[in-house]
Amino acid sequence: MIRQSALQSWGAWALLIAYAVSNVIHGDPVIAGGLALAAILLAMNGLGRTRLWLPVRETHWWQTHPRLQTLHHVFDEGEFAGIAIAATCLVFVELRGADPFPDGVVTFATGPITLLGILSAANLAARDMLALLGRVERIAGTFATLVIGSCLASFASVGAAVFVGDYFVGRTTAEDKPAVATGLAATIGSGMGLTPFAAPPVLIVWPLLVDRVGWTLMTLLELVGIGALLHVLLSAWRFRHRIGPAPASTTQPAWPRSAWLLVVVVTANIVAAGHPLVLALDLAVGVAGIRAGHDYATRWQPTILALLLAGLDVVGRESDPFIQSLATHLPADAPTLLLALMLWYATAFTSHFADNALASRIFIGVAFTLGAQAGRSADEADLLAASVVLGAMWGGFALIPANLPNFRLAKVFDVTPAAWGRAALSKLYLSTGWIQPLWLAAIYLLWRHS
Repeated sequence: MIRQSALQSWGAWALLIAYAVSNVIHGDPVIAGGLALAAILLAMNGLGRTRLWLPVRETHWWQTHPRLQTLHHVFDEGEFAGIAIAATCLVFVELRGADPFPDGVVTFATGPITLLGILSAANLAARDMLALLGRVERIAGTFATLVIGSCLASFASVGAAVFVGDYFVGRTTAEDKPAVATGLAATIGSGMGLTPFAAPPVLIVWPLLVDRVGWTLMTLLELVGIGALLHVLLSAWRFRHRIGPAPASTTQPAWPRSAWLLVVVVTANIVAAGHPLVLALDLAVGVAGIRAGHDYATRWQPTILALLLAGLDVVGRESDPFIQSLATHLPADAPTLLLALMLWYATAFTSHFADNALASRIFIGVAFTLGAQAGRSADEADLLAASVVLGAMWGGFALIPANLPNFRLAKVFDVTPAAWGRAALSKLYLSTGWIQPLWLAAIYLLWRHS
């Protein structure tokens, strides 16, 4: 128990304390950023569990405490731990006298509020979305339903994990649940890449992509959307046979009615993202979701994930000096395609252990730096940025903390972190890891010969 506590709790807390000390003594910001990043990586992977603060055999003490038991409503406390690390970073940013929101509070809050509104609307519309998926499956079959349901994540964001996971979980055997859960994590994670506000790794960097390299929705669809869709198709094909036949009760579903709320919220965020009225709508829907939630997850998970997304942005800014120092070791004069592939895997690998939104936020600055070097065209700069976004989305299925939808899927399918990791590595890692590098190479060769 002492060894377990040292590895899975005390280490994370030691890093957080070291980060605090570095700030108090005005230490090197590169070192402080690395400590903050390492602390949140450990915390998000459940390595700071409250039940291991004290190395005792009795593991129910924290869970049954009248106040601290709240921490155990969230899987391995990953989301709460990430929020706590981010809050600590925010405090020290304020104490240093730095501006924690250099782009403005509204710009900083737009992504989290958008996520709150869309995820809450998806929760409210979940029952009718199940009926819609039933109709789709009756017409097009299971494989098409997996693909279409996953791509609905581009409009329902993390909320797609709510209704897609609920729709398929009852038709999956206990033996196949880890494979199906990780498969859905892969398809939903990439299925969010068709719009700029749905996927957390896109949402968190979208303002930067617009301001720094002039991306539009069409740019996203061309460079990221097609590569993401290829990954959805390949992953869905890999695990489709593990899902049993649809029960008779889903063969003639009614058309959805409450799903219109989801349509309204999504449309508003497409047409006027960040507008005060749209943000007010998102907040109102978030409050309605809290009031209508029937359990802890449906009532509070949208708020928790929105706070986590905001926190990841804070930690991403804090760790920028550390990441930029690492970027100096990249061969900047290497061919653009080689750099794109290196950035793709670096972002994907980081996403395995951190949340992929954090990984995207960290490496997008590296892509901008490399893309702005003399001799590189605007197309090459776009390719480097796209490699980061695609890598973040692909890497988001490997471990539970790697992507926000994974927390919900792990709960629905009752998959432990160890079982999740084994299934992801054995079923999908090598068999799908080639599709996006191939797409990046195709883009590069197409530009070179156009």
